[in-house]
Amino acid sequence: MRSNLLEKIPLVLFLILLVVFSVSIFKNIAYPLLWQDEAETAIGATRVLTYGYPKSNDGKNTLNLLELDDKSLAIKEPYDAYITSSWSQFYVAAIGVKLSSFVSDIYTKTALIRIPFALIGLVGILLCAQVAKNIFGGRSQWLFYSGYVFLCMLSISLTLHIREVRYYSLTILLSGATLWLYTVFRHNQSTLSRRNFVTYTLVLVTLLITTLATFPPLFFILILTLGIAEVWHLFFKTHNKPLTIKDHLLHTLPLALTLILSIPVFLFFEILP
Repeated sequence: MRSNLLEKIPLVLFLILLVVFSVSIFKNIAYPLLWQDEAETAIGATRVLTYGYPKSNDGKNTLNLLELDDKSLAIKEPYDAYITSSWSQFYVAAIGVKLSSFVSDIYTKTALIRIPFALIGLVGILLCAQVAKNIFGGRSQWLFYSGYVFLCMLSISLTLHIREVRYYSLTILLSGATLWLYTVFRHNQSTLSRRNFVTYTLVLVTLLITTLATFPPLFFILILTLGIAEVWHLFFKTHNKPLTIKDHLLHTLPLALTLILSIPVFLFFEILP
């Protein structure tokens, strides 16, 4: 009986720390006003709800925060599309902006717009913890989770950033989801079945393209990270079944496919000079 109680202490500790961390994220989240960059995201979201994409000019006001003399560089013609900021954040913010249209209280409006980003950030943080567990293993998982959440609690900048109406929390979720997918499908398996390979490819390509539309530098970081991981599998990691060059070419296919499909995104948003 006593032994069972002692075994549950790490789990209880994790839950307590998670609650405290969650409170620090959501406490006073309804306090207005939005920061300038948050306001840009919110305005972009209203354009998404009206036009289906972040249109720069709505006939009355213009959305253009490009800090250059030539403001036309922020606009993609002939669509009048605002391409200075990444678009994923606008579509996520559209959820809260739409919900906020049903209330009049400014505190409630602010909370409804910010909460989706805070939830996404919290899920992303926990997903990153699961990635580390998948890689390193270990029996004391709840102690690991507790230490991880405790360290997150110490980061004031992390707490503040993931509750902003901005792409920050999206990058955490996309990083965690991409690396979690890799550790589940590839890290502990030498080869994939055809069905798993198709699933892995479709989800990975979707995550990476979404990352490109969220924060381009992270896209390159993830591509490079997964590429290095594949090289590690090829030259250093031992398997029960010897792998051929063909096996690794097949498993790098999702990355190659991602790069090909990302070309239209690069061209439309003019990401590279």
